[in-house]
Order: sequence, then C-alpha cells, then structure tokens
Amino acid sequence: MDDVDNILIKSYETKFLRYSNSVLFPLYSGVLIFTGAIVVFLLSQTNFITPIFSFVTILVLILLYLAVGVLTLYFKAKYEEYSRKFKTIIIKDIAASSSNTSFDELVEEITDKTFFNKEDVQTILFRLLIPSVQTGTITGTVTNASSGAPIADTIVTAGSKTATTNSNGNYIISIAPGTYTVMASAKGFVNSTASVIVTAGATITHNFAMA
Repeated sequence: MDDVDNILIKSYETKFLRYSNSVLFPLYSGVLIFTGAIVVFLLSQTNFITPIFSFVTILVLILLYLAVGVLTLYFKAKYEEYSRKFKTIIIKDIAASSSNTSFDELVEEITDKTFFNKEDVQTILFRLLIPSVQTGTITGTVTNASSGAPIADTIVTAGSKTATTNSNGNYIISIAPGTYTVMASAKGFVNSTASVIVTAGATITHNFAMA
C-alpha cells in the first residue's frame, strides 16, 4: 500500500469514526426536546406558565425536533459515504495483493481479514472489478468504396454509443458486451450497417467501405 492510500485511510477512518459517534447525538437531542415539550405542556396545565408562552415554547421545540431530524439524515448520509470509501480502500488493497483469482475465494479472504460483512465486500469488489471485465471495443476504418480514401467526420453508432472518425477515417467505441447493429453515417454517402458481437475484454475490428 503506498503513502497516498495510507493517508486516505487515516483521513477516512477518522471521519468514519467521528460521524459514527455523531449519529447518536441527534437521537439523544430529539429525546431531550420531546421530553421538554411534555414538561412544558404539563406545566401549562397547572397554570405555572401562561398558555401563550406554553404554545410558543412547544412550537420552538417542535421546530428544533424537525431540525434534529434533518441533522440525523445528514449525519447518516455522511456516515455511509465515509464508511463506503474506507471499505473500498481496504478491499482494493487486499485484492491487489491477493493470490486468489476466483471472485468467491477473494470475497472469503477479504471477509476473513476485515470486520466488513460479506454482502458489502461482494458489492464493493464487484464495482472495483467491473471496469476491467465488463467492456469490449469496436474499432475500424471508414473509407470511400470507390477510391479507398478515408472518410473523416463519419458518425459511427453502436447502441447508445457514438464515435466520429478522425482524419484517417478511424473510429473506436468502448461498449458493454452484447450484439449490436453498428451504423456508419457520412454526408454524401449511403448509410452502412453491420451486426457486431462484442465480448468482454476483446477488440472487434469492423471496417466500412461506403458508396
């Protein structure tokens, strides 16, 4: 683990623990405010304080209680955010140094070495691994069928992905695995289409000769 990761862990660990403890503060505050409202109400019934004062006081306490509710949601969100970041750094480091190649074995190893529950480990590890295994590439060159010259600024689409050819007629699209209809469209030429099967981690080359 490099110095940057060490610094991040210390930072996130501090915030993780601080917000973890702070989650209880709004809860205790809410209990105290609610208790205060009950006391004010009971005192108003004994004519110890005026009804108007009682009403205003209870209204203020209710507003404070609502504010505490908002703070509770804020601290909870922060707690979850720092918790996720802290866990991600730890899981990333263990996964990088592990000799296990099986996803399930890696999950078991990380779970054994940390206090994280298995479901969290699976979710975070999957998100860390998905960029390297979940995309393929479609690439190729678009040329004039008559002269063989490259056609620049051709729009090539595959699913929701779009690319534009450069001055050499080359294009490249990174996309999730699947079967796609790839279409090349250039001004002055008839649209050209092709069916392409994309697999994870692979590069598929398809050239278009447009008439």
